[in-house]
Amino acid sequence: MCRAISRQWYYDCLNGKQKIGYRPMDEEFTITSTEFPYNMAQWCVEKSSSLVRELAELADIFRTLDIADKELQERMQTLLHGALYQATKLLSFSCGSMYTPDDGTRVFKQGVEGFNAICTEYCVDTSTLYNIIRSREFISKCDLLLSGNRAPNRTYLHDLFAAPVPKSPELEEIREQLERVSMGELDWPTFVSHSRELLQQLNQHLDAEEIELKKRLRNPHFRYPQTQTPHDSEGQVS
Repeated sequence: MCRAISRQWYYDCLNGKQKIGYRPMDEEFTITSTEFPYNMAQWCVEKSSSLVRELAELADIFRTLDIADKELQERMQTLLHGALYQATKLLSFSCGSMYTPDDGTRVFKQGVEGFNAICTEYCVDTSTLYNIIRSREFISKCDLLLSGNRAPNRTYLHDLFAAPVPKSPELEEIREQLERVSMGELDWPTFVSHSRELLQQLNQHLDAEEIELKKRLRNPHFRYPQTQTPHDSEGQVS
């Protein structure tokens, strides 16, 4: 069995201590070798995903070719389709995910786009999930600072928005209104009220995105991690 993705792993990703792209394995899921005394599961995920990715790129190229010899074209198509059929099996096994025969066909027909889709479902590529979690973390920090007084929380909000911010029209509007507060064009209570409405809208969008993502995941060992934002009792982000 594969371990569910831990919250700490995501915090490590946010802090640049862990690589986004491959989920961690532990002793519950082992692939052993007589040559090495290590759990080779993560190595298998890395190598099999690279294999499927390269075959997916080859499928994209193949669809652009105009091969005069139709017999050769059909033979190449059969070989490539068969290779993807076997390679996606290896990838799903290494991830502990459920496999369907359509996976190889989807990558063959859709190329890299299909590869990215099955990686999300296998929980190999966690970029969409990472974006949701990062947005939730940012919302929590914003909401915390909006609960305090104009001073010093306006300054703290400026610092928060000075760092990389998840892309969304709601957060961009909050940033613009924060500048108006600094210029004396908007009072703090009005800013707080409107910002909370925008954060609520963003949360609703993330809820819908999360629901759609969960429908696509086919890894039975995956558990969506809850977010947790460290802060103190004074309404300031630590």
